[in-house]
Amino acid sequence: MPNDISLAARQRFRQQLQNVEYADEIIDSLNEYLNRFIPFSANFSSSNWSTIYEYETNNDSTTMVTYSIIGKESNLVQAGFKRTAIFYTENNTTQGINLLHSDYTNKTQNQFDVRMISNSNKIILQVKGASNNLTKWNGSIQIEKLNG
Repeated sequence: MPNDISLAARQRFRQQLQNVEYADEIIDSLNEYLNRFIPFSANFSSSNWSTIYEYETNNDSTTMVTYSIIGKESNLVQAGFKRTAIFYTENNTTQGINLLHSDYTNKTQNQFDVRMISNSNKIILQVKGASNNLTKWNGSIQIEKLNG
């Protein structure tokens, strides 16, 4: 499985656990790292914007979101996107910092699209299929954040 922790990492972890004094710190750090990666999948039959994921931000924070997502309607109708955007939240209102993207996009139909927007204190990832046929979406989001 591609997300398994390597044998070398497991051995280092076991060595660290021998010193129980640091076990909680190690586990907390590992959980914090793993919680930055969020997988998702959904099916939509729409060429309109559909929300696939929402992330609630903390006040007085900066958040960088990177997502990789693929969509497929049929063998000949598919798309892939990888994008990064930075948002900040102040007074419980989230706004994007220059939301123009220069990351990777490849699609067989121009109607496919993906966007990140903000609403109140949320970052919202939305997708749009090439037609009103069923589109299967699959991907992941990586979230980096700074509070205060």
